[in-house]
Amino acid sequence: DQSESRTSTLTAAEKRDLADQLQDMADESSDKTLFAYEDALKQFKLEGLTNSEGYRRVMARLARLSPETYGHGFFPEFFCATGTGWIARSDSTPYWNTVAPSQKGWSAARESGKAIDGRAVYVSGASDSAKTFLWYNYLLNGNPVSASVKISVSGPFILWINEKQVTADTSAKSQGKIDSLGNIGGLLRGGDNVFAVELLRPNGTFALVCTGLFDTTEHFKSLALAPPVDSAVPVTSSPALSSGTKVSPLPEISKPTAP
Repeated sequence: DQSESRTSTLTAAEKRDLADQLQDMADESSDKTLFAYEDALKQFKLEGLTNSEGYRRVMARLARLSPETYGHGFFPEFFCATGTGWIARSDSTPYWNTVAPSQKGWSAARESGKAIDGRAVYVSGASDSAKTFLWYNYLLNGNPVSASVKISVSGPFILWINEKQVTADTSAKSQGKIDSLGNIGGLLRGGDNVFAVELLRPNGTFALVCTGLFDTTEHFKSLALAPPVDSAVPVTSSPALSSGTKVSPLPEISKPTAP
């Protein structure tokens, strides 16, 4: 192919410039498409055709193009938060923040009061631990369309979602202050989503609420190897906040042989 041959002769700087130009073209095309569908939507409303199949198709396309603006009327909402099902340990082990962490040394996280407008509770580890490592798996039974996170922390911490560090603060935070992280939908995936937190000082507490929209066209089962905990509290997913739609709980997983 001649175009591939020409591209292969470009310098690294020229390739970067070309990539930027292609991205600009894609963004412009997407913007034009969005405007075209918005114009069509106005016409459907103006002509009183909001019960037509065409209107529903336009709304579906707009929901995918701009979920923050149009998605809430089309996609169900999911919700997960700190509370029952979060587990803790006082030492770091290899792969502790993955879907298959060490199977020994975990206990149910301690809960210590409501947080983030009463939608979550603060969780922590043992009071005598220099550090605490928190783990939770959320099964999203569909593909994420958009997502955001709110957190409230006392003390320095590091937060990972699906093994990617999302945010960290090595300074002390006052409990009750709420920080928001928007546009994290790209970090989530259909199926298992592991939230992992390292609290960097004794008696640290952590609260989180994650909400967003998801597409239920495709369904998923959990493949996570959830560790057994001392108090036998099951690791389950939070329900989806949608009209009668619920995310299925994690299936029971028999205790594996410790590595």
